[in-house]
Order: sequence, then structure tokens, then C-alpha cells
Amino acid sequence: MGRWQRTQAAGQRVITARAPGGALLAFVSFHPGGATWALDRVRVKPGAPDGTIYAMIGHALAMARWLAGRELALAALPEAAFGLTGPWVTIMQRATGGSVGLAQFKSAFAPAWRSLHIAAPSRLALLTGGLEVARAILRPAALVKGRGALVVLDGAEAGCCAVALAAERAA
Repeated sequence: MGRWQRTQAAGQRVITARAPGGALLAFVSFHPGGATWALDRVRVKPGAPDGTIYAMIGHALAMARWLAGRELALAALPEAAFGLTGPWVTIMQRATGGSVGLAQFKSAFAPAWRSLHIAAPSRLALLTGGLEVARAILRPAALVKGRGALVVLDGAEAGCCAVALAAERAA
């Protein structure tokens, strides 16, 4: 999770920000599916201009609407303390402390917030699923070698959407 691998990103929508000389400064990638593009990775090099990521997300919003009339999802945000009460609140707030900045970042795009839920046939299955996700994060599988085809969406290649091109120039 969260690691760049070309084969894993194959088929995603990737938007890049480049310096005037062409050097890559940052990229964001999205999973296309159904009527939605879902944000996956956000990577930026130190020293990139302030607002680069905001401009790329704005670019993605415009392109998703213009290219496919799609919705753009900024991905999930954990509920404070995962909705738990009692002594678990302090533990879970420490575990998700970084989500405060994530919520602030996502709020900048005036999203239509929706509750998402997780379901499992039993509490044991839910716990097992949570442990599997934690294991995948803490001990990720080896990266697979190979080359996948990337779909890179830059304004000049995607067409002339005025809003998207303005966002690209701002980046």
C-alpha cells in the first residue's frame, strides 16, 4: 500500500506536475472505476512550489468532468476514533492523528462528504480483515517486476479544457 510500482499503476489515471525544464515535481494517481475516479497516490518532491498538489487535484476534478463526466473521490477519511467510545478513544485518536491534516486538505475541495461503511459476516471476520490490512501496510509483499501501461493525463494530451489547462499552468 502506498508504494509506487508501474505494474500496479497500470490503467490508473496519472497527472504530473513538471518544472519548466521537464523534471518531474509531483504526481497524483487515480483508480478509474464505474462513474468514479478514486484518488490513490499523492507524491511530491521537496522544493516543489506551494500549491502544486492542490493544483493537480483541481486539474483532475476538471478533467474527470470534461473527459468522462465522472465523479472524483478523494478517498476515505477515518472517523475520529473510528466511532468508538471509552478508553479506546485516546488510543484510536493517537493512531489516526494524521487524519486531521488529511481532513483539512480534502476540505479545501468542498467535497460532498458521505459515510462509508465496512461490513463482515461476523466480528471475528471484521477483526481478521482489519489485521490483514494492517499486515499489508506493515509488511508489504515484494514488488512485482514488469512494465504496465500508464495513462498519463496532461492537459495538452487530453484536449483543451479551459479549467484544466488553467490548473495545469498554476502548477
